Amino acid sequence: MSQLKTFDLSMVEDITDIHKLLEELIASNRNNPIIIIAPASDKGVEIVEVDDEKIFDLEGYVTKMLHKIGVPCHKLGYKILHSAIVLLVENEKMRGNISKELYPLLSDQYNSTPSRIEHAIRSIKMSMWHNGIHEELREILEYYAIDSKKPPRNKVFMMAIAKTTLRDLMIEN
Repeated sequence: MSQLKTFDLSMVEDITDIHKLLEELIASNRNNPIIIIAPASDKGVEIVEVDDEKIFDLEGYVTKMLHKIGVPCHKLGYKILHSAIVLLVENEKMRGNISKELYPLLSDQYNSTPSRIEHAIRSIKMSMWHNGIHEELREILEYYAIDSKKPPRNKVFMMAIAKTTLRDLMIEN
């Protein structure tokens, strides 16, 4: 999967302009999935159809998945983990360079340091583990042949969730 292109639709005033842009985008990318990232709504994950093509709400999907696997959303690391997974899904190059690319990018985004970002993700993962692993998370880890009896490393944990998101994205489209 190649690196995804991003379009900022927040400045578009007329919904018909967005619809027109989406039709052009779909026409030019017939063989590639199109992911639209938007703030998660209270409706949950939305998959919108434009001319029989499905458009996937990535942020909403990641939110729903993190909730389903038992990530406590009231903890500080939740937003960081959410952002990390979205970035891993969007950017193929970043998947191999978690420490050198992802953590520094997130540290800039959250006005922190890479080591604190790594610690926040590890803390939220360990909080999940101590509160009891959910069956959905066990299934994700076992699908990727990861031992679910002990907590995986941050990279393995995030990549399993990102790969599941990508796999589900391919099934939906």
